[in-house]
Parts: sequence; structure tokens; C-alpha cells
Amino acid sequence: VAFAAGISAAGRHGILIKGGRYLEVLARVRTVAFDKTGTLTRGRPEVVVVEPARGTSEWELLWKAASLEVHSEHPLAAAVVRYAQSKGVASFQEVTRFRALPGAGVQGYVDRECLQVIQPEAGGVPFGELGGRLAELAAAGVTSAIVLSGGRFVGLLGFRDEPRPEASTATRRIREAGVSRLVVLSGDRPLVAEGVARSLGVDDARGGLRPEEKVDAVRALSAESGPVAMVGDGINDAPALAAADVGIAMGALGSDASIEAADVALMADSLEGLDEAFLIGRRVRKIVLQNVVFSIVVLAVLIPVALAGVITITMTVVAHEAAELLAVANGLRILRAGRRHTSKAEANPALL
Repeated sequence: VAFAAGISAAGRHGILIKGGRYLEVLARVRTVAFDKTGTLTRGRPEVVVVEPARGTSEWELLWKAASLEVHSEHPLAAAVVRYAQSKGVASFQEVTRFRALPGAGVQGYVDRECLQVIQPEAGGVPFGELGGRLAELAAAGVTSAIVLSGGRFVGLLGFRDEPRPEASTATRRIREAGVSRLVVLSGDRPLVAEGVARSLGVDDARGGLRPEEKVDAVRALSAESGPVAMVGDGINDAPALAAADVGIAMGALGSDASIEAADVALMADSLEGLDEAFLIGRRVRKIVLQNVVFSIVVLAVLIPVALAGVITITMTVVAHEAAELLAVANGLRILRAGRRHTSKAEANPALL
């Protein structure tokens, strides 16, 4: 009853929980890992840097990049297309054999020429040629991507994605709900990830991670500090969501893959309800423990008393059924669960 009521109460807060066992895991989580783009940030980055290579015009750079990115659902891809259109790029090249490169970028073919928009580290371009500029952009919180055409470097694009307005409040409330450690796991450059983490009061940031490296990081965190919750929204987050003790997907903007891999989905495009998931999980666990102890005590009293003949079998049955009704009523209290109805003692894992 308590688990069913907890899932119902979470639903009222816009939190879809796929089963009772995930509520139990939420109650024990002490570490939460976040993806960056689209989770802690708005997920609507804007192009702020366009630097074509020598011999390439800005228009040509945007034309090539947008022709490829129009086929992608990644937030950075949408930013490229919007910016290109604002600069007068009204039509795009026909791209075939388009595919996403997990944790690296996208590629496709125009005629027989391979076109790529990828992270600098994955591009095969000598790092020394771009290293200084990339470090400068990363220190300013700008995410970089390079455009290659037939293996030839044709330009650099830079993006900035501002943190969600509610992210700072959300991370504070998650701590108040009993989570002791917050970590950013990002495919973005380490300096960019660290800057976002600092601005939101997150303990640790690990950047430059491919999807399989995020999985390894989640497993390492779980080995260090017990059950880990992973929060993400994109297709690159799906493996980490599946590897976490409980995966939490951003429901509104999340990809189908991330929602399928997750155990919990936030139905709104916001982190505001995330702390409620942990509060409800801890409250359910407390009520379940109360009911188990109560049931054992009732049986420990009724059975000897009935066998001794102090009360009749009928009275014993009536008392037992009354105790069951009390346990059910106690379980249903979780329907009132939420920030306004959860005390600090209930939210504090040390008191559970």
C-alpha cells in the first residue's frame, strides 16, 4: 500500500516512477550525478563564435554545418540551424548516410565527400593548431565544435548554454532532501563542465566523457558511496541512466532512448520536482518500516494471548484485522507527501 501510494503521490508532483523498488532505491541514494547540457543548462545553446578556416567564408561554413545538423535532434544542432538561418542560409545541401557519433558529433555525406561536425578531440586535427584558442573558449564557458569536409578543417563553432534558472535552487533542495554529493558528468570540455558546476554549487565535475566513460564513472561513484542516481535527457545519457542504481530522465525534452532507459521520469521540463522524488522515497521507506515493526509486534502479542486463552479466536481475528486496517491507513498517509508535508526529520537519512 505504501509503495502504491508513494507512486501515486509522485505522479501528482509530475514524477513518473516505473516501480516500487525504485522508490526504495531513491530512499537510499546519497550521490546524484547530472548530465550538463539540457539537464543543468537550458538545453538551448546559442552560437557565439564562428571562425572559418582560411579560404572558407562564414556563409560556406554555416551552410555546410547546418546542412548536416538539420538532421540531428541535439540542442547544439538546433543552435547551428537557427544561427545559419538568421545569417541568410535559406537552403541546405542534401546529406546522405547521416549518423550520430556517440559522444563525438555527427557525420554524413554530400555526394561522396564526408562532412562532420564533431568535438575537437575527435577530429584528427593537430591539437596544437587549435589548442590555445580552444582553451581560451573553454575558460569563458564556450563549448567548441569543429567542421570537417572531406577530412579538411573548414571552421570552428562555439556555443554557450546558460544554466537553467531553477538549477541552483534545485541542487540546494536536493541536498536538503538528504543527498550529500552532487557530480556533473559531461561530454563537454572539462573547463566548461567545471564552470557550470561551480556556478550551481555542485561538488565535482568530470568533463570530456564519452557515453561509455559516463557508465564507468557512474559505476565508480556507486562503488565509492552506495546507490547513485543519474539525471540526464539525451541519447548519449541512456547508457549511464541504465547503469545507475536509479536513472532519472527529463521527460519533456528527453529523448526516447533516455526515457526508455530511465527508472524515473520528470514529466515537466524542470528540475524543481526532483527533490520531491527523494523526499517521497524516504517517507515511503519510513512508513514501510513502521508497518513491518507494527505488524510483528501485533502478532507477537496476539498469538501468545490467543493460545493462552486470554481472548477468544474471534477477538483475535478482529484485533488482527483492525491492526491491518491501521497499517493500510498508515501507508495511505504518503498520499499527502510533499515538501509541505515532509518534516526535516523524515527527510534526514540519519533518522531513518
